Amino acid sequence: MEKINENEIYLFTISGVEYLSSPETYPEYSASVEMFLRMKKLFETEEALLKRLGATTIEEVLLKCPDRFISATTKTKDGKVNIVWFDIWANYFFKQDDNSYDYFFAKKLSRSNSLAIENILNYHKNKWDESSSISFERFVRLATRSHLELFEQDQVQTINEWIDANYKTIPSIESVNAPSLKAKGRLKRTKGDNKTVLTEEQTTILVDLLQKEGVFLREEYLNKQETGRVIGYLTGYSPDSLRISLGEEKLKGIYANKGNLKEVFSVWSKINNLISSQLKGS
Repeated sequence: MEKINENEIYLFTISGVEYLSSPETYPEYSASVEMFLRMKKLFETEEALLKRLGATTIEEVLLKCPDRFISATTKTKDGKVNIVWFDIWANYFFKQDDNSYDYFFAKKLSRSNSLAIENILNYHKNKWDESSSISFERFVRLATRSHLELFEQDQVQTINEWIDANYKTIPSIESVNAPSLKAKGRLKRTKGDNKTVLTEEQTTILVDLLQKEGVFLREEYLNKQETGRVIGYLTGYSPDSLRISLGEEKLKGIYANKGNLKEVFSVWSKINNLISSQLKGS
């Protein structure tokens, strides 16, 4: 078997680390991987999957690997519906021009210690296609800034020091903002912890409504990734999960749950009452 280069970006190694080190956020990570695999149309038929794994039934596969495969349906040209499977641990090698390359590159860095981060950056600096529209230095800056919630303060410091040593440019990535964002650490949310009055889905509805009414910047000025990161810091919910929930199809499903709408309405009514009280007292 060919030896794996530990500095490369392989889906199965990233997924393995995520599964073992962050089980509480693994479902959100899996959703991001599924979205990527859908865009690339990287799926298998049930027959092909069983043959590859040497299994006789899909139940056998799911019992052995309960968090690895996600099913979906596709239609053939003649309208026939087929069940297909996405492998979250697929043996996929990420390339520079892949959609979401920045996300998986950031994931790789964020699960590495300082020495490994330097090795990864040195390796990819040497193989980067400089004929692309963006330099490697700029890519590292943007990838880190866009996914800042994935990193610890010392990791951002390591990346900043590497940029300074290799490019002698200033200022470094979020050199002032990153420590302040990490000063108290990330709040770990669990289902039903009641640390905020709205669930993650209900929060997504509120954010969407505020954007539609122009209270927050609309999507032409603030993309879903940036919105998810900001709301994540304010609520403690996962920025990646919020980004996915703000997607058009996922949002339709969230709005379809009338219980979500009732809870948002209840909170908004309480805000209205507080505003009325302030007006009466003025």
